[in-house]
Amino acid sequence: MYEEIHSIKKYDHENLVPLYGVSTTITDFCLVHPWYKNGNVMGYLEGNPKINRFDLVSVFQKTP
Repeated sequence: MYEEIHSIKKYDHENLVPLYGVSTTITDFCLVHPWYKNGNVMGYLEGNPKINRFDLVSVFQKTP
């Protein structure tokens, strides 16, 4: 599990929320990201129901 977290921390893209680290003291396992004053992804999707969700995650698509 921790190997995957180290991999995630390496991502640096304007459309990705940076991962600060991991906490195992608050809950069993918790990813730590910065707090954004404009809300969370669920609020964004609810406020923008016509947004193309595929475009939001297409950065993860591998090119041949």
